[in-house]
Amino acid sequence: MFVIWGETTSEKDRGVVADKCVVCGEVATLRVRELFRKSHVYHIPLGAGTRVGETVTCTRCGVAASGGGGGYTAFLPEKQARGMSLGEVIEKTNPRLAEEIAYKVRLEREAREGGRAPGGPDPRVRLAFARLGDLPRRSPEVHDIQARLSEWGTLDAAPRERLLREVDDLAARHEKAEAVHYLVTQMAHKFKPDVDAFLSVLVFVVVAVGGGVWAGESLNGTGAWIGGATAVVAAVGLSAALHEGRKRAGHMKFFRRVLLPEADAKGVTPAEVLARLEAVTPADEKNVPNLRALATARPLLLEVLAEQGAVAELGAG
Repeated sequence: MFVIWGETTSEKDRGVVADKCVVCGEVATLRVRELFRKSHVYHIPLGAGTRVGETVTCTRCGVAASGGGGGYTAFLPEKQARGMSLGEVIEKTNPRLAEEIAYKVRLEREAREGGRAPGGPDPRVRLAFARLGDLPRRSPEVHDIQARLSEWGTLDAAPRERLLREVDDLAARHEKAEAVHYLVTQMAHKFKPDVDAFLSVLVFVVVAVGGGVWAGESLNGTGAWIGGATAVVAAVGLSAALHEGRKRAGHMKFFRRVLLPEADAKGVTPAEVLARLEAVTPADEKNVPNLRALATARPLLLEVLAEQGAVAELGAG
């Protein structure tokens, strides 16, 4: 008796939360779904299944990514979340993030106003430490600036101003690097590395069958076999060329109409995009689908930039 059985994956909505999207980098509302792997017999699920992870879909950029669901105090029904402001959703679902935002807003206000409690730390130093806390912890540059900030009381006015400018410059470079990272990540999620093979298959069938029929009717013996084989080889070549041509055209269209306009809107230069694609690592590929395919299409991006006369902007990229 033949038995249909195996495993299937199903999703279950948990609700809506607020957090920083790992794809676009913006604080937004996220739809959280749990993933379960269930055994089935004749496609009838057996039991509740085993939880294997979660996905979060950002309502701002629309991209779904793995992860999420950790540290939230509540998951709101989507209908309820739609009737609330982003700030209210943050307060309800992610108080840790709400505290971080409120703390930085307070520090920025105190730093602007220049006030501090008698004997208390300079608010500019507290704000600088808070900004450095958002940067990669292992960076030697971060550690160096933190060490010098800890000696704030021994510094004169000019060294203090230089140190604060260093914090500003380092934070700005990090924000730009994040903007590039988020843009390329978002583009990788939107990128379609391949095209529908139907037209290529159709061409193969028409050429192979048509050529084979012609060879069979027009030639005799060995000639008919050679003609049929030639038709198959020609069909393979034509369908492969068509497929690659359509894929190339699709990729270049994506760069012209999606990636470059998005980069321009977010203040990211083509050279920065090219450098990020050149630096793609196996870890990047594991976490972001299609990133390797996007990096492989990098030469086509160079062609698009060349045809647009933007070669001078590429620099080292």
